[in-house]
Amino acid sequence: MRLIVLAAAVAALTLSACGKKEAAPAAGGAPSPAPEQSAAAAPPAEDKKEVELPAGFPKMTASYKAVYKARMGEMGEREMTLEAAGARKLRFEMPHFSEERAAAGDKVVGVFDDQQNRSVMFVEGPGAKKVALVIPQEENMLASFLKWSSEDGAPPTKVGSDNVAGLSCDIWEAAADAGEAPGQACITRDGILLRAGDKGAEPDVVAVSVDKGARPSSSFALPEGYELLDMGPCRKLMEEAMAGAQSGKMPDMVAMQKCQDIGMKAGEIFGQ
Repeated sequence: MRLIVLAAAVAALTLSACGKKEAAPAAGGAPSPAPEQSAAAAPPAEDKKEVELPAGFPKMTASYKAVYKARMGEMGEREMTLEAAGARKLRFEMPHFSEERAAAGDKVVGVFDDQQNRSVMFVEGPGAKKVALVIPQEENMLASFLKWSSEDGAPPTKVGSDNVAGLSCDIWEAAADAGEAPGQACITRDGILLRAGDKGAEPDVVAVSVDKGARPSSSFALPEGYELLDMGPCRKLMEEAMAGAQSGKMPDMVAMQKCQDIGMKAGEIFGQ
């Protein structure tokens, strides 16, 4: 399969899910909680189970800021910036998905916080609406990265080494899905992703500069004045809907409508 940078993948999955207007029937019984109010501060995070790494796979211990060139399908090539504080916090930002809004200076930002068990997506810039989506994290970033490296769960294997943006990195290859080229990622020994893409093809993501060193706490903070919309109840509602769809039980229509409203609001934030 194609190995995708974690931040970009989460952003794409989040936005595609939020933009869906249609809703499946929900399971019966007690109604799911509806997002009637802005999300409060996240509760203290529970300790996640330690990730079992493949032999020799780097632990993500580095703190750094890196600038990448990323191929984004129909959106073409975009510049993306990542800031990381080890494997606990990561921030990505890139020009807005709308060319018009990108030209005006708007950018999409995501902050992944393993300590708070959540991700936050929002837009900064002159045209930004002061609203942020809060998405619960069930796994830490490293676990998600390893899971996405292969759909059948086979661990990646080290197949070589290279030098990208002035840093040495090891090439890790994911097990290939039927009929597809295996994905490869070049990662430093302290966990900095420098390149990713299909074997033998032009990389999807490649680092052009890396600045190693501690990152300011402000990099991972939500700007003041933003309303928080908690996506957790809506995700739970969708899971219940899928579980109960075959039984023909009616959904909680009030909660469903509120989740649809959030989806529309997200479309306004990240769309045109």
